[in-house]
Amino acid sequence: MGNKETIRVLHIEDDKASRILVGKILDHPPFQLYEAATGLEGLQLARAVLPMLIIMDLNLPDISGTELAVKIKSLPELKQTVIIALTGAKDPHTRDISLVSGCDGFLSKPIDINRFEQRIREFLEGKRELIEEHRKAGVQQRFQEALVDHLTIKIQQLQSANQLLNKRGQQLRTYSKKLEMLLEVLHNLQMCQSTNELKAVLVEEVCSKLQFQRCAFLNINHDLMRLEVGYAHGVDRELWQKLTLPYEMPVFLDLFRDHPVHFFSNPRKVNNPAIARILEQLHVQQFVFGMLAVPLRQNTWLELGNEDDLSLETMPSLIDRNDVDKTIIE
Repeated sequence: MGNKETIRVLHIEDDKASRILVGKILDHPPFQLYEAATGLEGLQLARAVLPMLIIMDLNLPDISGTELAVKIKSLPELKQTVIIALTGAKDPHTRDISLVSGCDGFLSKPIDINRFEQRIREFLEGKRELIEEHRKAGVQQRFQEALVDHLTIKIQQLQSANQLLNKRGQQLRTYSKKLEMLLEVLHNLQMCQSTNELKAVLVEEVCSKLQFQRCAFLNINHDLMRLEVGYAHGVDRELWQKLTLPYEMPVFLDLFRDHPVHFFSNPRKVNNPAIARILEQLHVQQFVFGMLAVPLRQNTWLELGNEDDLSLETMPSLIDRNDVDKTIIE
C-alpha cells in the first residue's frame, strides 16, 4: 500500500467520546475517516464509501456488532474489507465470537493512543487474528446458537409490536368511525329550523347512532318549575306525558358543572328521589343524563326553549373553532 494512497476508514460507534478520540488519532493523511453512530447507519455508509477498514463497537444500539460483521462480509463489494472489533469487553469468549463472525482483529478499550494507529496499520498490511483450529468448530456452534436465540427474541418482539400496532390501528378506526358519526349528527342538527325539530332529530339520532332503546328530551317549564317530556323515543306517549320532574336550578347546575353528560350504572345510587321514582316507573337499569344548553357565564345557562325559530348561535359550528364552548354533544 503506497504511502500517498488515501485510506478510507469507517468507525461505527454509538459512544460520542470514543468517536472523538479515534477521530483525533486518525485526523491526518493518509486516513479519511467516516463515522456512524448505529449499525444500520454504518452498513449504509459502508456500501456508499467502500472503506478499506472498519473499526466497530460490538455493543451497538440497533444491531450487535457480530451480526453486522456477518452482514458486511456477506456483501461481495465489502467481502475483503478489514473489520476490527473495538470493545470494552476483554474476555476470551467475546474475542472468539467476534473473530468467528467475520472480524479480522480484536482491540480492547480503553484505547492506547500511543499504539492505536500502529495496530491499525498492522491489520491493513495483512495481520489477522485467528482462532485455533481445534476450538473453531465449537465457537462457531455457540455463535450460531446465539444468533438463533437472538433471532427468536427479535421475532417475539416483532410479533408483540405487530399486535400492538394492530390494536392501535383498530382503536384509530373505531375513533374515526365515532368521529364520522358525530360529524353526521352535528350536520343533521345544524339543518334543523326549530327547537322542536332539533329535539326530535337529536333524540332519534341518539337512539339510532348510539343504539339506545329509549331516549327522552326534557323541557324546562319555568312557570311550574318542573321538567316535562317534550319528545321521546321508545316510551309510550301516554306514559311520557304523565312524567314530570321537579326542576331545582342549583341542583342541576351543580350536577352539570363540570360535565354536560353523566352516566349512571345503578339508578339506586341516584340521590334525587323524584328522578329515582321515574326511573323505577320506566324499569331503567342504567341511563345517561345530559344537559343541552349553551354556557353563557359561570353558573348560568341558556336553555333551548319552545320557540319556532332556532338561533344559529346555539348550534356548534363545524368550521369556526371559536365557539367550542357552545356544546351540544360531548
